[in-house]
Amino acid sequence: MNEQQLKNKIKNIVNESINDFLIERKRNYIRNIIKEEVQQFLIDKAINEEQDKSKRLDMKRNAVMSMLKNDIYDHAPLAYSLYDANDESEKATARSLFSKKATGTPDADGQIRHFDDTEVNTLYDLLKSKK
Repeated sequence: MNEQQLKNKIKNIVNESINDFLIERKRNYIRNIIKEEVQQFLIDKAINEEQDKSKRLDMKRNAVMSMLKNDIYDHAPLAYSLYDANDESEKATARSLFSKKATGTPDADGQIRHFDDTEVNTLYDLLKSKK
């Protein structure tokens, strides 16, 4: 191999190496852009699902509170379903707590109690099944 052929071969190898390097950089760049976009999409989707879940829970809470204002629903069985009440004392406590949460009546210390998310879901299912 003469000197010119050797120079051409080296030049070709260097050019191929540079091209391979540039192609790999482009691939990595594109891969990172796609990764960031997918991550942002998943984050946005999770946020939207959480907002939807929160909206559904708010709708359930409003429906439960509206239904509890209706006199056709006996609160005592609902209270017993929500809270473990085995004897008369526990049943009285369950009814009292349920009533305070259902009406928004403050405790002796002035604290207003509310149904938590689990209680709202349970009550919603119970009230819906009684319609």
